[in-house]
Amino acid sequence: MKYIEWGEKQSTKDGSRWSEVPSVSGRTFWWGIGHNKFPEVIFPCGIANIYKIFDNSIQVLNDKRLYEIYTKGNEATKYLMTSTLFSFFIEIESRAGLGDGLLDITVYEVAENLLPNTDLFDKKKTMQIKKIYEKLLSRSLQSIFSEVKQQDRIELDTVILGTLGIDVNIYLPKIYEGLCELVKERLELPKMRKKKQKEEVKYARDKVKEDVIADCLENGIRKFPEDFYTEGNYDNLEFESYPTNGKRLVAESFFDSFQMKTEEGEMIFELDSEIKAKLAELLSKRNIYQIKIPKEERIIEQVIKNYYSYAKKLKEQLEVNAKEKTHDWAKAEKIAQEIMTDYGLYEGDLQ
Repeated sequence: MKYIEWGEKQSTKDGSRWSEVPSVSGRTFWWGIGHNKFPEVIFPCGIANIYKIFDNSIQVLNDKRLYEIYTKGNEATKYLMTSTLFSFFIEIESRAGLGDGLLDITVYEVAENLLPNTDLFDKKKTMQIKKIYEKLLSRSLQSIFSEVKQQDRIELDTVILGTLGIDVNIYLPKIYEGLCELVKERLELPKMRKKKQKEEVKYARDKVKEDVIADCLENGIRKFPEDFYTEGNYDNLEFESYPTNGKRLVAESFFDSFQMKTEEGEMIFELDSEIKAKLAELLSKRNIYQIKIPKEERIIEQVIKNYYSYAKKLKEQLEVNAKEKTHDWAKAEKIAQEIMTDYGLYEGDLQ
């Protein structure tokens, strides 16, 4: 009562009392649900791989995604709806309307679904299937693939098919096999479609990437560091040589020197300037076993500066070219970065 009294004092955004809202103002009691009849069975409108109905003996109210089933005093109806035969008819007569293959069953599909003639189930037969039905109520229903292996399930379906005059030994395995196959196909088909779509997207993306490379890197990439020295033949310079282990190196400042270490922290050699350390880092990304560094730092600075300028301009070209093909800057940037990584190209700047 306190909740109702509280609600009577509440208003909507436009100032109307809750009790005056059109959707409830016509009721005898504005707060009343107006429901005085409870269905014997509640049927869910969405089915994945578990076929279930809800026995409403405890009389709960249901929402619009749960359909009300009234047996009109015919007790056998509830038990027959639990049968695999009923599930089989639901499967073949309904449509997969939601994502991932979920059956989205309408009211009319449930109402028109085939059900064994209840007149064939006299009081004795009805009591027989009721006892099995109560066994099912005592446990959780499983996916149809496991459910058809349960003894109480087989027992229920055997009695029902036998009453209908159907050869259980021949047709019950066929019903189980057919239903399981239909459910499997329904659930797997959306996954196959998604997989195919992803593959098609990946193929299209890879094709764009190939075309961008063909347009922007027709002659390959410039060789580092040789092609970035502009004053003569790079190989004729005087070098300092340092043996290494083929792993990428990272420079760590240590007083007036720079220790070249692997990513695991192992120190390989030491250099006396930051610009030399920067070149050593770039060269180590080529997985080489001997690092040659020009003795003149002016030359090192020129080579690195030219290399960074080249990498920056090339990436911009790749992005523009990819944008023309994808019409999407985010995708274009990602494709360009992948190409840069594939070719071992790195952006940067000298402080």
